[in-house]
Amino acid sequence: MLVSGQVPLVGLFEWLQVLEANRRSVDLRLRRHGDSGRLRLVRGRIADARCGGESGDAVAARLLTWIDAHFEQQRSLDESPGAVTRANYDLMIDALAAASDLPAIDPAWRVTGDLVVTPPVELLQLAELNRRRCTILFHDDVEATVRFDGGRVVEARAGDAVNEQAVYAVIGARFGTFEIAPLEAAPETGFAGSVQELLVEGVRRSDEERFLRGEPVPDPDPTESQLMTELDESALSPTVRLAMARRYQPRGLATPAPVLVRLADDPDEDVREAARESIAHLPAKVKRALIEDADLPAVVREVLAPDADADEADEDLPPDEEYPVGIHGRIRQLSMADKLFLARRGTRNERLILMRHPSRRIAVAALESPRTSDQDIEIIAASSSANSEVLAAIARDEHHNHKYSVARSLVFNAKTPSEIGRRLVARLRERDLRVAWRDTNLSESVRAAVRKRIRALEVKRRF
Repeated sequence: MLVSGQVPLVGLFEWLQVLEANRRSVDLRLRRHGDSGRLRLVRGRIADARCGGESGDAVAARLLTWIDAHFEQQRSLDESPGAVTRANYDLMIDALAAASDLPAIDPAWRVTGDLVVTPPVELLQLAELNRRRCTILFHDDVEATVRFDGGRVVEARAGDAVNEQAVYAVIGARFGTFEIAPLEAAPETGFAGSVQELLVEGVRRSDEERFLRGEPVPDPDPTESQLMTELDESALSPTVRLAMARRYQPRGLATPAPVLVRLADDPDEDVREAARESIAHLPAKVKRALIEDADLPAVVREVLAPDADADEADEDLPPDEEYPVGIHGRIRQLSMADKLFLARRGTRNERLILMRHPSRRIAVAALESPRTSDQDIEIIAASSSANSEVLAAIARDEHHNHKYSVARSLVFNAKTPSEIGRRLVARLRERDLRVAWRDTNLSESVRAAVRKRIRALEVKRRF
């Protein structure tokens, strides 16, 4: 089973970032101007690079400059160490200085492959990273078409399902093939879905559906002992360790508690902080088991100290394995006080979910967290499930709404209060005004303001 095609369509650096984040072991063969080379990745890290009888770090950096090559990728069972010693990120920095300009995209170019080798989740992550205009067609397990522009989904269809529902159907696909093609012009559908938001919800739905059908949730991750060995050998990059510390491995599976304990003493400050916060929000019975461990590090015991004398009221709860795996299930079990704490101090995905909470107090607390980034604001402004109080708070904040993308998302979001939508219409560009005019999801008062604005621009052009 192969994935193959032209590198410029997907972006070599972006492709490698997705492979690293999802800890893939693959062989990546590159061909360019009659030359050929090979990169072997072990759990996302470039372990070996060969070209013209040479190998090592210099060869890896040179192959990373082949941004206009043709590539073939297949799974690799070879996890032996190779001649490359430097981290992927350092190699990419060197390659950036020497790489030529990206060639113009040929409309005939394609990237094709098997979903077993590259699952839908990774394809969506890739489209978000490279921010190119492209279409991804899915066949067999699901027949679907998803179009991207600037890293956002602008149209999706899968049978009778459209946009969000179509993307959720794609995320649940396990078998079949895909094809990536250039997109010359983005369709004017009025839809601009955040890939990150769609992934969080889509993976949750997919795993819960499998749980309800009695199917095991797929586990592409290494075992706890393998993770411990890799941590001992410093074989995991900071990017992977941070994802593990936040308990979000590929497919939403939770990092084992003993691994979190190890990460709580990680050399990287962000990893340490994330791991300690994850430990603080483990289920009560898991915390009790950790506290009983005589070898528990003092820093973790300090994190768990407030729970040492916790009430045993949750003894009657069903075992953890009876709940669908995922972040939503964990948050639903928290008290209001814990949700408020999580809203202020939680990880990014936890805060994004709590910004949609029906409680105004919790949703606004998540928005006002000092950890909330501009990208988080863009995601929530476009979310059809966001709390309307949060959307109003974003619109009132000059720091948030000065970005055009945020203002546009607020206008197109049916949950935005009408008076705010009407006020922000004046900020829209004419192309977006015409899209909004045809968007039947918007309130009549907002569409009336859009029509008035379009007429004003047409009068201004005439004079």
